[in-house]
This record gives sequence, structure tokens and C-alpha cells, in this order.
Amino acid sequence: MVPRPKTELLLNVLWWAVCGILVVAAVVFLLPRLAPFLLGLGLAVVIHPIARWVSRQSGCSTRVSSLFVTLLVLALAVALLWGAGMVLWVQFQRLAEQFPALWQQEVLPFVRRLGDFFLSLAQRLFPNSGHHLGQFSGWVEDSLKEWGTALSSNLMSVFANRLKKLPLFLLTVLFTLMATLMISWDYAKITAFLARQLPPSGVRLLHRVKGILAGSVLRLGRAYGLLFLLTLAELSLGLWLLGVGEFFVVALIIALLDLLPVVGSGLVLGSWSAVALGGGKIPLGIGLLVLWAVISLVRAFLEPKIVGGQIGLHPLVTLTAMYFGLRTAGVMGLLAVPLLCMVAVRLQADGSLKLYK
Repeated sequence: MVPRPKTELLLNVLWWAVCGILVVAAVVFLLPRLAPFLLGLGLAVVIHPIARWVSRQSGCSTRVSSLFVTLLVLALAVALLWGAGMVLWVQFQRLAEQFPALWQQEVLPFVRRLGDFFLSLAQRLFPNSGHHLGQFSGWVEDSLKEWGTALSSNLMSVFANRLKKLPLFLLTVLFTLMATLMISWDYAKITAFLARQLPPSGVRLLHRVKGILAGSVLRLGRAYGLLFLLTLAELSLGLWLLGVGEFFVVALIIALLDLLPVVGSGLVLGSWSAVALGGGKIPLGIGLLVLWAVISLVRAFLEPKIVGGQIGLHPLVTLTAMYFGLRTAGVMGLLAVPLLCMVAVRLQADGSLKLYK
């Protein structure tokens, strides 16, 4: 017969295992299929306070103001996303078309000069191996030419594959827009229905979480705004010292890209440095590498402190949450997981939840 404490322990483990499996199954299977409607609900929750303010100022009904504000916000969001998407699409297409010439004119000459340097060095060290080293150098150059052609073809295939997925993306956007409009129109009824499905304690907890998130999103935006201005100042000063023309415009573009962990300033500065070194512009290439290193070190040191300071988390907790979120859900996880940790800490502090001692 199993002792009672062990039985309770096994039942608790089994209970949490089942809960974990259900959560994972919901995330994997339900979340992608319900994403447009969940996004619509989230947008409606964000828009509703603005709609109520417009209703009080204009005297029209909350429904009409909700519809007006929702249409206005969605129109602005679609216009911005469409404009940014078209710019990125055109730039990617141009890159794919110009890549073979860039590879032949910039990359291969740099590799050829680098190979000649190592070839001459090896011939000095091993005088009898000149013939074999020359054959090896020729093989490397031919391989790089083939890789350049293959990479250009791969870029075009990636472009074509993204084009195939465009209808599904547009359909998802359409359903999200429709869900946002419908939820905004019947916001009171829908939220009241959802509230009735929860116990009173759950409703109070949701209101508390909503209040915490409302202030925290603004503070998180302020934190990344400070990081953006700091990066912009570093880039502007560095590019000005390196004698780059239109340094502020270039710095502004790189600073905006630096907000995206998938892109970052390293992609631009590293590629630019490689091209400069390959073209014989040694001071510019080294200067760009130094600038990249300075920006990376400053951001790695200050980001957890600034973000954690704004949302009230210890820098170590912020750093761990950011890394976990980035590895789990990409850019959205990078932003969402620190916010969730902050919500948990606030709820623990005011006694709404007991997660740790």
C-alpha cells in the first residue's frame, strides 16, 4: 500500500503534467487557428478606452465612437504596414537582382586578394608546395563563384515562396480586421459574456492584470525609446568621425533596424565593414567594426538595466526573460515574456497571487 503523502505527491505531479500537456496542446494547435480573433480582442481592448473618451467629448454613442476609432486605427496601421512591407519587398527584390554583380565585383576580389596573401605566405614557408597551393586557390575561387550563383538563386526562390504565402497572410489580416470591428461594436456584450464565465476572483484578477499591462506597455515603449536614442547618438557620432556622407540619415536607418533582434545593427555594420575591407578601404572597415563592437557592448550592458528599471524587474530577471522569450517566440517573445514576468511580480507583491516565497 502506497503511503498517503506519496499518493498526494503523485496525484499533484499527474495533475500538473496534464495541465502542462493541455497548455502546450492549446498553444500548438489552437493558438495559430484562433490568432486573428485573439488579436482582434486585444486590439478592441486597447481601442475601447480611446473610444469612450471620443464618446464623452463628441456626445455620440459608444458604439459609433468605437466603430469610428477602430476604423481610423486600423486604417493607419494597414497604411503603415503596407508602406513598410512594400519598401522591404522592393529592397529585397533589388538585392536578389543585384546580388550576382555585387558578389563578382566586391566579394570575389576581396577573397582573391586574401587568397593571394595567404598563398604568398605559404610559398615562403613551404617553397615546394606552390603548384598544389595554386590549384587549391583556383578551386576555392571556382567554388565561391558557384556558391554566389546558388545563393542568388536561393534568394529568388525565397522571394517566390514568400509570394506564395501572401494570400494566406492577407486572409489572416482580413479576418483580424473583421474580428476587431465586430468585437468593438459589441464590446460591452462580449466582455460581459466572457466575465460571466469566470468566478469573481478571476474577473478581479483580469482587471488587475489589464491595469498593470496598460502602464507597463507605456514604460516598455519609453525604455526602448531611450535605447533607440542612445544607439542613434552613438551611430551618428561614429559615422560622422568616419566621414560618412549623410551620416544622420544612415544612422537613423541603422538605429531603427537595431530595434529588431533578428536584424540588428550588426547585420548592416558587419556587412558594410566586410565590403569596405574588401574594397581596400581599411580605415573605414576597421572603424565600422569598432563602432559595431561599442554599440553591441553598450546595448548588452544597458538594455537589461533600462528595460528592467522601467518595468520594475531586476536586470538579471529581465535578461533571462528576454533571452527565453527570444528563443521561444522570437521578437514577440522578447517583448511579451518580460511583461508577463513583471505582471507576475506585481500580482505577487499585492497578494493577488502566491507564486513564490
